Amino acid sequence: MPIGFAMRDRDDLHRYQTRMADIMYERDGTMIVVPTGGGKTITGLTTAHDLIIDGYIRCMLVLGPKRIVEKTWPDEPNEWSHLDGLTIVPVIGTREERTHALSKDGDVYLCSFDNIPWLCDILETLPDGHPLFDFLLIDEMSKLGKNPRGKWIRRLALLRNRWKQVHGMTGTPRPNGYQDLFAPLRFLSKRRIWDMDFDKWQRRHFEAVDYNEYEWVIRPEHEPRIIADAAKFMVTIDPDELPELHGVTTVHHNFKLPPAIFREYRKMEKVLMSQGVAAMNAGVASGKCEQMVQGFLYGEGGNADVTHLHDIKTDLLQEIVDNLNGDPAIIVYGFVEDLRILQRLYPAIPYLGAGVGAREANRHIDAWNARKLPLLALHPASAGHGLNLQHGGNQIVWFNLTWSPEMYEQTIARIHRQGQSMPCFNHLLIAERTTDELKRDRVELKMIMQDAFNRHLERV
Repeated sequence: MPIGFAMRDRDDLHRYQTRMADIMYERDGTMIVVPTGGGKTITGLTTAHDLIIDGYIRCMLVLGPKRIVEKTWPDEPNEWSHLDGLTIVPVIGTREERTHALSKDGDVYLCSFDNIPWLCDILETLPDGHPLFDFLLIDEMSKLGKNPRGKWIRRLALLRNRWKQVHGMTGTPRPNGYQDLFAPLRFLSKRRIWDMDFDKWQRRHFEAVDYNEYEWVIRPEHEPRIIADAAKFMVTIDPDELPELHGVTTVHHNFKLPPAIFREYRKMEKVLMSQGVAAMNAGVASGKCEQMVQGFLYGEGGNADVTHLHDIKTDLLQEIVDNLNGDPAIIVYGFVEDLRILQRLYPAIPYLGAGVGAREANRHIDAWNARKLPLLALHPASAGHGLNLQHGGNQIVWFNLTWSPEMYEQTIARIHRQGQSMPCFNHLLIAERTTDELKRDRVELKMIMQDAFNRHLERV
């Protein structure tokens, strides 16, 4: 049993988990929307347990993001007494190790999205009626279907009719708009809705808001039709049905850039604005304006060529951490240089992000949940989905705010989820009249880039 975890009885489960098991038993092709942090993993495992005990299925095959299937799903049974006898088989490692894992006797087989092509090659050789075709459950379904032209979901679609039942679970069904529903629901429904290619479907129901067609918005008169189609294959769990969680308090820590730096920042921003929204969309997220806000600029040499500009945001970060009076905190970073700044400030700080292997990441996660780490650095793209970090602390500090509403919600949900015993605090460091405000509007108000950009122009 992982350090810091205690076995919990099934009586702790809420009625919604029984309802979800009933939905999966009675239906096929359903996207089950569980509020972020609502316990998707334990619900999936409990469903597998119940359906196997009832003799309805022989095993369950679960697909999910890599870190979730390697860490979150295998660890979850250790917390629940009623799952003691459930055999979990992570299908991970080299090709030979994965093939060997599939040959083992198990109740729940776990495979990551990146191994879907290999898995489909194996499944195509199996006869109809094989146990691996009893039940497919896709965790973080919206992540798999984010690219409607993606090869992973196309490979799975070729085998869709061979599974007895297929279901998906997600906390964010349309993180960036209704377009995110297309691929998952067309796959789950066996093309009973939206039986056309994505481009044709998008042009029928949406309209571009910029010349280069980077962003699209739904035509208002088409929204009821999209909602009605989706509702046929979606079940949403109301937050009121979940066990009560303490709330999340978001604290905005606003500050001004030094006058000389702000003047240079405005010059840079005006160049980008003169190129239109497309430039803001493609360039600002990884560009000079955001770097200047963080306190540095990359030169032509990239990560190895950095010019220091100011310490005002760094000083504010230290002040916030000091004011936590020893409470553990997750600090969210974006750039490589952000991480280097954190490592200079806090030399022993571990991190979850690019360059950290699975074994090292798991050690950091266990240490955090055992409350052995005062600080943990995290990149939202590497650790935004499915990670259980609720046992280690209740504070998140955004040193560099993400542009993605989905990553924002998912990152907060790493601590604000079932098992969290304290109110959570979400600290945003916001440089006034800069891209920090633009990003804040994107993630808090879920604005499309065009609207967030227009609002930013009104302020500056």
